[in-house]
Amino acid sequence: NELLFSKFYDTFCQRHFQNIRPSTQIHYVTLGKKMKAFRPKAKISEIDYSFMVEFDNYLIETKSGRYNMIKFLKTTLKEALKLGVLKNESYKGFQNVSPKVREEYWTLSQMNKIEACDLTSKKHLELTRYMFLFACYHGMRFCDVVALKKENYKNSIISIKQIKTGVDLKIPINTQAKKIICRFYNKREENENIFPSIENQTINRYLKKIGTI
Repeated sequence: NELLFSKFYDTFCQRHFQNIRPSTQIHYVTLGKKMKAFRPKAKISEIDYSFMVEFDNYLIETKSGRYNMIKFLKTTLKEALKLGVLKNESYKGFQNVSPKVREEYWTLSQMNKIEACDLTSKKHLELTRYMFLFACYHGMRFCDVVALKKENYKNSIISIKQIKTGVDLKIPINTQAKKIICRFYNKREENENIFPSIENQTINRYLKKIGTI
């Protein structure tokens, strides 16, 4: 009756989530799903260098984010070593891929094209357009736009604590951004986020569609 990775992982996450940001927690949740899909009955003692190679190949085949998945798996295994439930340290020899750094900039003409795009017959794309433009106008991360609550907006100023950095910001918004907020603000309850919930993957997919219109 050796310890299953999934059982150890659930306990690890419950404890670890108390000390990490929600944006990081999402990566661990994704890792849990990937591991269950890859090998649901994997025992913690089975994880070695060969296991890491096979898991990495699975991530490649499923077009998953290899860097974050391997990074957070190694963090989990490091804790397993400390607790003595994992003895084999050969997994450490597996080298993670380098994170991809992308420098992409939206030009004013590209943003104007998105603003002017006719979405009359594609209403489901409108929320994506508004949230994307709002983020672009003030250089906000998408996760901060998603988390924006009504209480964060007063007198044309956005007051937030950035999810990724924990830094407090006060951002005076421009006329275009104010028009976008007005579309949603009065339709939302006081304790609700300004923008309706939408997943990052959906946003990316819809943005590609808008780019082809």
